[in-house]
Amino acid sequence: MLSDYVAGVHLVRIDGAKDLHVRPMVVVGGEPSTSPTLSKTIFSSSSSSSSSYFYACLVHNQEAIHSPKETLPSRYGYLPINPTSASAIFYAFYEAQNSTFPVSQTPLLIWLQGGPGCSSMLANLYELGPWRVTQSLTLQPNPGSWNRIFGLLFLDNPIGSGFSVASTPEEIPRDQNAVAKHLFAAITNFLQLDPLFKHRPIYITGESYDGNVPALGVNLAGVAIGDGLTDPKTQVLSHAVNAYYVGLINERQKNELEKGQLEAVLVLSRRRFTGEIQTLMRYEPNHIKD
Repeated sequence: MLSDYVAGVHLVRIDGAKDLHVRPMVVVGGEPSTSPTLSKTIFSSSSSSSSSYFYACLVHNQEAIHSPKETLPSRYGYLPINPTSASAIFYAFYEAQNSTFPVSQTPLLIWLQGGPGCSSMLANLYELGPWRVTQSLTLQPNPGSWNRIFGLLFLDNPIGSGFSVASTPEEIPRDQNAVAKHLFAAITNFLQLDPLFKHRPIYITGESYDGNVPALGVNLAGVAIGDGLTDPKTQVLSHAVNAYYVGLINERQKNELEKGQLEAVLVLSRRRFTGEIQTLMRYEPNHIKD
C-alpha cells in the first residue's frame, strides 16, 4: 500500500507474538534511532481472524518519504507497561511546529481514541494528525493538524488495540483498573524520553469512550473530550430533552425517545449489555418519525 513511498523497508509483524522484541522508540527528523534495524520500518498489525493490515511508516529523513514537513521531528515506538512483560503501548508523537510558548512550556496533548479498543491511528491519519491518508492511498498535509502549536501524542490504548502489543491474551485488560495502570505506565515512560516533557502541561484529549479518563499522577492541566462517555446514566437521560429544545424533534418524538432512554438506563443498572442492546436498537429514526 505504501510501496510508492518507502524503499528497502523491514516488515515487522506485531500480532502479539511472545518473542516480539519491544523497541523503545524511533525518532524521525531528529536524533538517531535507538535501533538501526528500525530506521525504515513498516509496522503491520493483523490477527488470525482478519487479513487486514495497517501500516505506519517510520523513516529518518524527509527525503525517504513524501511527508509534509509538519511531521518532523517525530517519535514512534513502544512504551512498556511493566519491566517484566513484552506487552507495550504503541505511540506516535509529533512536536509542535509553531508554538507560542517556549518548548519547555508547550502543552502536550495526549489523544485517546474511543471504543474502547479503537486505534488512535484513526485520528492520527484521518482527523487531526499532521498528514492524512487519501482515498487513493497517498499522503497529504493536514492544514488543521493539532501539532501546529501543541505537542501531539497518539496512544493505542489499551494494549491489544491498534499497534499496541499484548504478549499473551491474559494481559489484555478486562477492567478499568488494568487499563488505568497500563496507561499510567505508558505515559510515565513517555515523559522519561525527554527531560523537558515532565515539566510541560498535559491535556488528555479524545472522543467517545475516552470520556472515561483515569486519574493520572502527571502534570495534568486539563481534559478535552468530544462526544465523551463521562456519566452514562446522566448523559442518556439528557438526549431527548436536548434534541427537543434545539428544535431537532417534536414533543411526540421526545416522548418516544424518553421511553428508549428509560430502557437504556435499566440495561445500565442490570449491567447486562450483551444481547440487551438489541432491545434499544429498535428506536431507530423511522420508529419515531413524525
